Amino acid sequence: MISTLVLKVAAPCNLACTYCYEYKSGDESWKAMPKHIDIRTVEKLGERIREYALSKGLTRLEVMLHGGEPLLLGPTKFSKVVTALRECAAPVDVRIGLQTNAVLVTNQFVDLFREHQIRVGVSLDGDALQNRNRVDLSGQPSFERALAGYRRIQAGCPELLTGILTVIDLANSPRETIRFLCSLKPRQLDLLLPFVTHEGLGSERGVWASSLDDWLKAAFNEWFYDSANNIVKIRIFEDVMQAVLTRRAKTDWFGPRRLSYLVVATNGHIDTLDHLKVIGVDSARFRGTEANVFDHTLAESEEFADQMLGRFGATQLPNACKECELSDVCAGGYLPHRYSAASLFDNPSVACIAIKGLFSRSLPIVKTAIHTPISTEVPSNPCL
Repeated sequence: MISTLVLKVAAPCNLACTYCYEYKSGDESWKAMPKHIDIRTVEKLGERIREYALSKGLTRLEVMLHGGEPLLLGPTKFSKVVTALRECAAPVDVRIGLQTNAVLVTNQFVDLFREHQIRVGVSLDGDALQNRNRVDLSGQPSFERALAGYRRIQAGCPELLTGILTVIDLANSPRETIRFLCSLKPRQLDLLLPFVTHEGLGSERGVWASSLDDWLKAAFNEWFYDSANNIVKIRIFEDVMQAVLTRRAKTDWFGPRRLSYLVVATNGHIDTLDHLKVIGVDSARFRGTEANVFDHTLAESEEFADQMLGRFGATQLPNACKECELSDVCAGGYLPHRYSAASLFDNPSVACIAIKGLFSRSLPIVKTAIHTPISTEVPSNPCL
């Protein structure tokens, strides 16, 4: 069942981050999209939300405004989009969030966040040096402007600031990254594993995965064993600990679960996982449903997406993972990390070593906390 929609309200971005899966991986489908979403598309989506929610017995649905950079809409149109979406979806409660690079955040936007009760997440990779890959279209650093935007939100509507999203850069010090970001006192810190595939890493994937494991180990130690940092929730670490107990991960970093969200582009086209764009020019083959909000219901779109992912084996456990003791919680890993041209998604995650490292470090901690025996055996690495 769909619980969340990612709504791309702006196709372009005001930054040119060097690692961006949207603009730097070879998929240029965004260029054919309307720069900004049309109000008619928003209204139709609101109707589709109402139709879907009522048919499923839901009283609310989450919508995450995304891009590109969603604040490129400008304050006036931003307000119109939010208002139209909620009015057309009524009586369904549409809870709206926003992911922004914060460069364009003004006091006027902060007022709108508060007026419309928009939950806001900010993308920031660390301090000025650690954030060096997040440059603007002229190649100039964005750090000072982004930090100023973050501070405006923190001062004007702290209860709506959901946290910071950070893409891991292995060239950055993990300790300094965690220390700086936690010093900003976000409610939550999301560490995103870099967007890479087997195809992109090639023969270097083993070295890359070991480096990622080392980075995550140092980051975990800086967070878990320092009281100044561990007051901040770091989702990937806490999700692993929960999965140790429940054998069920909450996020899709550790393997696909039943489809719970869809992505709606500025033209109303409906996709599955947007991060699959890291595959490159052929990515639409694996993520595009051919559905749109004008001609298809969300239930139909959900069915199309399920069928497409099943057709390419995306929801199946990779053969090499079937004997792994973590298969029930990892399920092969994050879908983009499983891709190769030769075997599509029938591969363990390129981050397999790092994922096992996360679990092996969490097992004894959880064991000590609950005082019950838990196997600490970590399986071998079939992805190498």
